[in-house]
Amino acid sequence: MEKTLKIILGFSCNNNCIFCMDEKDRNIKSKTTVEIIKELEEGKKEGAKDIIFTGGEPTIRPDIFELVSYAKKQGFKKIEIQTNGRMLYYRDFCEKLVSSGVNVFDIHIQGHTADLNDSMTRSEKSFIQAEAGIRNLKSLGQDVTATIVLNRYNIPFLEDMLSFADMHGIKKVCISPAVYPDKDDPVKNNLLDVDKKRKEISKKFKDMNISWMCDNEIQKTGSEKNFKVVFVWFSYAPWSGKTASAPRTSTIYIAKALEMHGFECVCVDVDMLKDISISFYTGKDVKSSMKKLIGIVNRQNPDLVAVGSWSPSMPFASEFIKLFKEQSKETMVALGGFNATILPEETLSIIPEVDCLVRGAGEVTMKELASSIRDGKDWRKVSNISYLKDGKTVSTQEKRHCFELDSMPYLDFENVYGLKSKKFNHISLMTSRGCKYDCAFCSVRIIHDRYIEHSPLYTIAQIKHLSDLYDFSSIVFRDDSFMNNPPRAEKLAGSIIDNGMDHLHYSYQARANQIDSDVMAGLRKAGFSSVYVGLESPKPGILEFYNKRVDYKNHRQNAFKMVDKLNRLKILLNAAFVFGAPVETEDDLNSNHAFIREILQRSDSICVDANILTPYPGTSLWRDHRKGLYGVIKAYEFYNGIFRKYSGILPMAPQNFLLRHKVYPDDKFLEILTEIKRKIDDDIIRYEYKNDFSPIAG
Repeated sequence: MEKTLKIILGFSCNNNCIFCMDEKDRNIKSKTTVEIIKELEEGKKEGAKDIIFTGGEPTIRPDIFELVSYAKKQGFKKIEIQTNGRMLYYRDFCEKLVSSGVNVFDIHIQGHTADLNDSMTRSEKSFIQAEAGIRNLKSLGQDVTATIVLNRYNIPFLEDMLSFADMHGIKKVCISPAVYPDKDDPVKNNLLDVDKKRKEISKKFKDMNISWMCDNEIQKTGSEKNFKVVFVWFSYAPWSGKTASAPRTSTIYIAKALEMHGFECVCVDVDMLKDISISFYTGKDVKSSMKKLIGIVNRQNPDLVAVGSWSPSMPFASEFIKLFKEQSKETMVALGGFNATILPEETLSIIPEVDCLVRGAGEVTMKELASSIRDGKDWRKVSNISYLKDGKTVSTQEKRHCFELDSMPYLDFENVYGLKSKKFNHISLMTSRGCKYDCAFCSVRIIHDRYIEHSPLYTIAQIKHLSDLYDFSSIVFRDDSFMNNPPRAEKLAGSIIDNGMDHLHYSYQARANQIDSDVMAGLRKAGFSSVYVGLESPKPGILEFYNKRVDYKNHRQNAFKMVDKLNRLKILLNAAFVFGAPVETEDDLNSNHAFIREILQRSDSICVDANILTPYPGTSLWRDHRKGLYGVIKAYEFYNGIFRKYSGILPMAPQNFLLRHKVYPDDKFLEILTEIKRKIDDDIIRYEYKNDFSPIAG
């Protein structure tokens, strides 16, 4: 093989790529013309036959033609420039480089569309310029190759980028992963997916010479899986009967984070196990179904079992842990969720069999816990966990783990147990965590105490990743308020259109004061056809009690204006309302009923979600109750054995309780709520509309 000299001309660049490892070196002074000429002469003396000019960006140097000409004069056979291609937009510039002696142009491609490419280069029109440059070179009969730098945003679009290269007659492509200083880089996690598809890709592009520079990373990632974590998720609702429902994502997000660190993970979503789920919620053959579930988990040979649960499904989680530990005493079990985070002492007193509780968001803590167990270290030193020692609760240091959401691997369902279908009616995603607001009945900020978000670029890559794996027609963004950052929402909508993803239907949550006509119109063009809005009540005093932080005085009229905007845009409204505040009078409740009826009559397409106020652990209402400001009453009775066992324990069965009213006796309060709920249900049947904008009832 002939020796090749590679000269880095400097680190200056006319792009600002988000993954660039040379960014810290931008201020380093570039080599002088004299220094580079000296390197050329020395390289030639040492036997180099070919030369590669690289950077930074070589084409922005004023002396680039002089350097190329000198290399040609020195007798270098192949003279190659590695470039982002932007300066090649100018045909006379291309012609001058060719006449100076460049005979190979290696163009670095970051995306197959302007939206994807320019978002990563952070340079407007960089895609248009590079594509024009490729056309200029091909028309001049030049040898053009391409380098695709795989990174966390473009890895799902690899085949699209290869198709782009093929369309422009580029037959030699090098695929190389970006190298991040961040060890949590999700590219490593997704390289295994690339490796699985390598034969398929090579067959599809059989006329293209593809070199893969990521073999070492693939081998390293694939060889680390030697510890298995089985996640078990208990839903707060019974099996829906929809065979096309996608798995719940709560524990899957954590599992994907652990896989990124080399752990093998299996996610058991109980709601996906039809017979077991139905059994749990009907109370029929519960013991037999629990044994089946334990058998499923044990057959995975787990080193660690991680149980996740919302507060309403805690009875199931509790019974599972108790019975599982009876059979598998040596297998460690961790429990996460709201109860584990907010009430570690009470939770451990109810479920003393559990080995430890994971408090807060689980990605980092679960990684540290699993690593400690695998490596034989003392897992009790891991931060953000609680456990029993000599009958007393020990809670380790509370540590706030800060990480960039875009550093997370892409969500998919490949590690979900028993998943048979690849077709779903919808898939749920989170593009942010936390909320900027703190409504009295909401506990979101307990797990995610600060608002963080994915970039639109990441979300587009996530959608593409899922589209390559599954057949679905709708995405539900489960962010607590998708519109917390309107410019981000607008950017995402534009990217959805630019990347041809507007054939999907998108649903999202927003606050009533975030419904802006111009923003909503842009989202509607991208396929955002449904929005969930919490209207709660028309009464200023009740809204203030809920800490809604809206224009209390004008909330009712603003709600009607919002409905009119959504009607014009043909957007389905999912409207939520809340009843049962301990300060809510019968007149207030009747006003809310009238408010719902007006919204139903006014809206062209609507679904109504009427909720009785529930004191969920962690909410400010819960905290007020614990301070003695409000009592609670047991309003409902559970209907099967597992639920009934815990029906009198507020943290385990919050949906069974109401906050005691300040004035009305318990029986009177329940009577009023029951009657109002009946009237609302009647109105919903009478006025509610389908989401295809055709009425189902007059």
